[in-house]
Amino acid sequence: MHTRQKSNTLFFKLSCIITISIVTVTILITYIIVNLSEDIFIHTYTDSQKQAMKQIESDLYDYNEDVVSIINSLSNNWAARMYLSEGEMSSQAQFKVNYELQKAIDKAIPSKNFHDVSLLLIGRNGATYVNHSDLLLSSAKEIWGSTLSQSALSHPNQVIYQEASSGLTSSTKNESVIITTKALAASDNAKPYGIIYIMMKESTLSSYYDYFTNDTISINIMNHNGRILSSNHKSELNTYKLPIKKAADSMIARQKSYDAIKQNGELLTLMSSKLNFYDYYINIIIHNGQVLSKLYNIPQIIGLCFLISSTVLIVVFFIVHTTTGPLSTLAHKMSAIRKGDLSQHADIKGSKEVQELAITYNKMLDSINEQMETIRTVENEKRKAEIHSLQMQINPHYIYNTLTSIKWLIWQGDTDKSTHTIDAFIKLLHDTISKSSEFITVSEEVENLKNYIFINNTRYGDNIRVHFSINEETTGASIPKLILQPFVENAFFHAFNGYDNGNINIYITRKENDLICEVIDNGIGIPEDKLPGLFQESDHSKEHFSGIGVNNVNDRIKLLYGESYGVQIRSIYTKGTTVTLTLPFQEFHQ
Repeated sequence: MHTRQKSNTLFFKLSCIITISIVTVTILITYIIVNLSEDIFIHTYTDSQKQAMKQIESDLYDYNEDVVSIINSLSNNWAARMYLSEGEMSSQAQFKVNYELQKAIDKAIPSKNFHDVSLLLIGRNGATYVNHSDLLLSSAKEIWGSTLSQSALSHPNQVIYQEASSGLTSSTKNESVIITTKALAASDNAKPYGIIYIMMKESTLSSYYDYFTNDTISINIMNHNGRILSSNHKSELNTYKLPIKKAADSMIARQKSYDAIKQNGELLTLMSSKLNFYDYYINIIIHNGQVLSKLYNIPQIIGLCFLISSTVLIVVFFIVHTTTGPLSTLAHKMSAIRKGDLSQHADIKGSKEVQELAITYNKMLDSINEQMETIRTVENEKRKAEIHSLQMQINPHYIYNTLTSIKWLIWQGDTDKSTHTIDAFIKLLHDTISKSSEFITVSEEVENLKNYIFINNTRYGDNIRVHFSINEETTGASIPKLILQPFVENAFFHAFNGYDNGNINIYITRKENDLICEVIDNGIGIPEDKLPGLFQESDHSKEHFSGIGVNNVNDRIKLLYGESYGVQIRSIYTKGTTVTLTLPFQEFHQ
């Protein structure tokens, strides 16, 4: 009764209304002010970074202009042209050319911002020049033939910026670099006589913006694929930031100076600018949460609001009460080795004892890897020798039966056919025994097949017809000797049991970087349960030409070219069999 009466007093009601109102208004005002001030502060903070963006852009454009100036100076220099294109010169001429070239280079390279940039010249004559007394990590021939150089030669009139995980000289090795390349030629349409390479290390590139970074700002430079080429966070190097690339493209297309994005749940402000000469992007990323945490001390704000609200409430309560008185957060690696992973080298760091243990552990791991590689090499060479030995074994029964067939033709008086058969047999024996090379051209392999087929038709009749479809592009390609003969032989002797006649189709074509050979017959086919056994069974029939059989052709291909290549057999019982050999496409070189 007393409690009900107290809650019904004017003081109690006014106190509740005023308390709820003050707390609600305080929360709403604080929320609105914080959000408005956040937007204003982020906008103001972003505007302050525009000058940093302009400075970075300006410095990188200055670098590009300096690079172009160096290239133009050396392109028009007679000493550079003589050094990179002429053959042997007299000592006096060589000294003069070298002196003038060094003089031109010293004059062309600016003193500012180029103290840590490497310059390399390579001529078509094999001559090289490297500044800073650097050493080349590869031969001039290897560098000239690289994708880096070929790109420059393919676009002789363009200055091309390319990225590499390591430079070409001793001072730029083991560090990501931006390499500027340009083909040097006497005129726009002339054949390039050399290439200039200007290499900037990632650490040098990052010095262009390091001054502007702090714990609330990240700056990176990415290429057109979204790959990070430089960043103040080194863990990001060579990673791909496609969402940022997409956001940057969208923002630039809409001509916005900055935009809000989310990454891993974190709200960020992105500023992007595209460097057209490089085809790169400069990205300044502001971490809103970290910036605002420096602006606001949330516990302090809450405490201050509580203090003010409490003070106001006390005063209000006092006033109300007064007014209404008359009324009321090395073991893992060893565990990985135990599971078979032998690539887990340990970092050499820590105390001396730990470093010694890590060094010994790494040497042991290297020794195990070397021994395993030696074992694999010996086994592969042993298998190659076995297959080569089988290849050189011509079945004596095949020779005897073939000569008997020729004798029978001569006895019958069929001089033309017997002569043709002898020629085919001689050519087949010559290509098999006399030629020591393991590889021949596709056209030679086809010729051997035709000779073998002609001999078979002479011996057994021509009820089995063989058709060839050879792509002209493949005739000069390299192919292991007698690689197709076992499958044609297998089709002759096994595919047409009980058939009066049959067809064998041989297709050889190129598919991208692969040479595809197919032997297709319309014979009896192979039951599905017997297909896996074809690569294990050995057929020692007296009618077979050599010791190479279908069972070891697959092994031979994999030993020669690797696990990505080999033989595939598909067959439908009573319908026929298709044998597909996949080899790398390689031009034949004697």
